[in-house]
Amino acid sequence: MFAEALRLVLTQVLLQKKGLTVNPITSLYYIAPCSFVCLFIPWYMLEKPSMDASHIEFNFWIFFSNAICALALNFSIFPVIGRTGAVTVRVAGVWKDWILIALSTVIFPESTITGLNIIGYAIGIVLIMFETALMTLLPS
Repeated sequence: MFAEALRLVLTQVLLQKKGLTVNPITSLYYIAPCSFVCLFIPWYMLEKPSMDASHIEFNFWIFFSNAICALALNFSIFPVIGRTGAVTVRVAGVWKDWILIALSTVIFPESTITGLNIIGYAIGIVLIMFETALMTLLPS
């Protein structure tokens, strides 16, 4: 979570710097290599040792459609950060995660949400609503 917040704030600084006009493709040119390095190191140390490559079935169309969706998401994030800010993207990301979890429990019935999960989501929703209300009441 810290790395994602840092990435969003640094992206906001890059996009909203005075006199600097950066489009989404140029932004990805600068941000993608840093993101790769920051994600590769923990993956290599924490997840790679427990991976068993013999059970992985590669499906080109699933991989390709996932890559296109990720690229579209990255292209859409940069204009939102440039016009609003990193907090807006983070809050929207939380809502996206909640919707994704809810849909996955409907589509895949074997995945369940526990009572503790629901309490955590409820606390998150209340805090986001509180933050939104606080930001609208406070003068800029």
